[in-house]
Amino acid sequence: MLLIRRYEDDIARADGALSALEQHRAPAFDDEDLVLVIVAVPRRAAPRLDAELAEGEIRRPMLAADHHRHRHTLGAGHVDRGRLHLVDVADQGHGILPENSDFRRRAPVVRAGGPRSTFYSAGMSRPTPTVQVEAFVLGPYATNCYLVSDPEKRICWIVDAGFEPGAMIRRVREQELTPEAVVLTHAHIDHVAGLAEVRSEFPDVPILIHEAELEFPSDPELNLSAGGGIPLSAPRPDRTFTDGDTLTLGDSSWRILHTPGHSPGGVALYNQADGVALVGDTLFAGSIGRHDFPTSDGDALFRSIREKLYTLPDETTVLPGHGPPTTIGQEKRTNPFVQG
Repeated sequence: MLLIRRYEDDIARADGALSALEQHRAPAFDDEDLVLVIVAVPRRAAPRLDAELAEGEIRRPMLAADHHRHRHTLGAGHVDRGRLHLVDVADQGHGILPENSDFRRRAPVVRAGGPRSTFYSAGMSRPTPTVQVEAFVLGPYATNCYLVSDPEKRICWIVDAGFEPGAMIRRVREQELTPEAVVLTHAHIDHVAGLAEVRSEFPDVPILIHEAELEFPSDPELNLSAGGGIPLSAPRPDRTFTDGDTLTLGDSSWRILHTPGHSPGGVALYNQADGVALVGDTLFAGSIGRHDFPTSDGDALFRSIREKLYTLPDETTVLPGHGPPTTIGQEKRTNPFVQG
């Protein structure tokens, strides 16, 4: 099962929602084989982001109908939903997920203490989980970048490296983990901007990507940074994978699901044993990835969601590249863009 924790240094923006979110507490999990920790990092808006996105929309709800209003962002409407779900939802009169949803029933309890709030589910029965996943919300696009680790073997992956990855690097050092790879779900700028910093800290750690996007990180046109006015060339990946490959971290196995559409080499990392999928920017809670970029393909995106993701078990926890977690079953029932 999934234990969710969120560490928030910018606690002031969460104060008003803590007591209200407490009302949505759910029964504790019986066991936790997988742990997800969400770390929110204070963000600086990119120079080219407009004032509405930087100061307004990220703090209030965006409904499905608003999906195409933010075509200037890499993540469209879903960029804002993570902040909404964890901070402002209690004040809006409606939530991201329906009250009867699987994820709502499994939602974490919220408590406040000290300089940060911790989102967690009580009743943890195992002192050391088999897999731990920490989500770091990085940069002006609020990109979810994940630290996947085996606590017993002290090894980890960095899954995507967005803007300002210092918090992830510090966590690796604090936990005394040895990175075995940087695994990329895709190579748009908001997911690779921190590769150079990660490479400088861990020069011997290989960077892995789907074979269709091998050239993307180092090409400002392909990684979309040129279009944003800040051309960036990130380190070229060292190795490639393809659909159906299996990556192993300690005792856990993760199958590569090629999910093109948002980008040609987009992938999901699926851990069947723990029932979790890191899906990049293909699918979000109540939304889907943009498909209007030069290398995007809308038809392929819908096929990827229906044929690769919606065929996973309904209880599979979905950890997206932006916004809050969801489940396959929840999206099949309620996603306004692609229902199962």
